[in-house]
Amino acid sequence: MREGAANGTKTAREANGDGVALGAHPHSEGDRRALPQGGSRRSGLESSPPKPRRSSSGRLRTASGKPANGGPAATATLETATRENGDHRVNRDTASAGGATAGGTAREGERGREARTGWELRELIRPLPVRRQAASTRHKPHQFDPALIEWVYGSRFAITSQLQRRFPERLPSHRTAQRHVQRLVQMGLLAPAPVRSTGPHFPIVVYATGKGINLLRDTYRKYGKDWDGPRTEDGKAHGLALDSILHEILITEFDLAVQQTVDARDDLRLVSRERRYFRRDRRLTYHWRGSTHRLVPDAGYLTAVRSDAGRQLLPLMLLEMENGTHSMAKLRRKLQSYQRWTEGSAADWLSRFYHHYGEPQKRSFRILLVAHDKHGTVSDERRLVDLLILTLELPANLRDSVWLTTADDLLADRSSAETLDQAVWLRAKDCRSLLTEYRSIPPGRGQSQYARRRQFVRGRISSLPKRGLFPNA
Repeated sequence: MREGAANGTKTAREANGDGVALGAHPHSEGDRRALPQGGSRRSGLESSPPKPRRSSSGRLRTASGKPANGGPAATATLETATRENGDHRVNRDTASAGGATAGGTAREGERGREARTGWELRELIRPLPVRRQAASTRHKPHQFDPALIEWVYGSRFAITSQLQRRFPERLPSHRTAQRHVQRLVQMGLLAPAPVRSTGPHFPIVVYATGKGINLLRDTYRKYGKDWDGPRTEDGKAHGLALDSILHEILITEFDLAVQQTVDARDDLRLVSRERRYFRRDRRLTYHWRGSTHRLVPDAGYLTAVRSDAGRQLLPLMLLEMENGTHSMAKLRRKLQSYQRWTEGSAADWLSRFYHHYGEPQKRSFRILLVAHDKHGTVSDERRLVDLLILTLELPANLRDSVWLTTADDLLADRSSAETLDQAVWLRAKDCRSLLTEYRSIPPGRGQSQYARRRQFVRGRISSLPKRGLFPNA
């Protein structure tokens, strides 16, 4: 290897006269010294282009010109800028291939940036400086309203935009709501739900922690009130799938629509709401075939309307959010559970429930079915038709209590706070005129009869009247 290197150096010297052979790369030895003024370096053979020396910054600055007599362009100019004692010194080394200078003068052209070599890549991998700040164990004083935590606890799960719409006077903007929720999470009063398999823009879903529930209990105790909120509630947040979280968020959205409708009207009042029918002390149970079964609605709302005659309680509304994840057989079993509960212990349960609010003689209730196609494979209208078919098969006492709508109709006018006051609800009681013709559809095998029923209901559903959920003001 040494003999080959010596021969290569000798050949370069013979071809270029008093040229200087290239040595080791200056970057490999850390040497970044500039050439002395007036020094020159000849290139090798004409077939190999000149290899200019690099500046201290690692950048190449070259300029090319046309040689005399139409010869090949082989002129290179190297500029190296150095800073010494605050002065700038520019060394220009010009080398002409073969020593030919007759009629050819090197001139500066447009300077471009050539491709980087492997030697320069180390300049691109320098890590950025990281400013480390010691974590503070003491949180700064933060003013917050316990009503925010109480609303999240009552709704079970919520996102930031829902909190901002529920408390616009405390959270005037979405950015303010994000900071407020982030601070409550840092304090341990709220916690994000472990939602998996979501997109990058899926919002953070929060729920009230045991620490937040204790804070609510202490706050109520200061005002001399007892508040019932078990600390084990946060255990329901673990192990929930994406479909369950989305189902809870949609229920919270309906809960927010109820609250905004009540706030927009002076004659309406939300007496109570319930999101935890799965608790042992709030279950709806019935006996069937020698065993006890339970019925778990998604939510329950009791409202009252004020008039000149006084306050009047409206029927209890039991919500069922159909998110498009259940089969028709499972939805049929759910409606059959309502039927068995109505024929069994519903009267006694409703009597005790209304007795707590001063009207023990009241027995009525409503079942609110909201059709929504989460996957988008069909449409909300198609899911509504399927739910209406199942409703028409119910007995008259339960069928007249069913109200239906779609999520698209509820979101049709997002700017209006009176969403539930709009005429978007179908009442199954108005379908009595269709029962005779519906039951006369000839039976068939498999899906043929169901397809005829679906076609019949789809053609008649547009003629059914739509109503508002609450009485007119």
